[in-house]
Amino acid sequence: MVYDLIVLGGGPAGYHGAAEAGRKGLKTLLVEQGALGGVCLHSGCIPSKTWLQ
Repeated sequence: MVYDLIVLGGGPAGYHGAAEAGRKGLKTLLVEQGALGGVCLHSGCIPSKTWLQ
């Protein structure tokens, strides 16, 4: 299969970018090693800031 766009990483920016590209009609593939949302959502930035407060 041929894609117009391949996005590496399903973090906040990658997920949003892939969704926008799909809405605009591009054949898009999103590649994520773990869960969608990436490290920032699941164990990095957001949980760390919540814990610190």
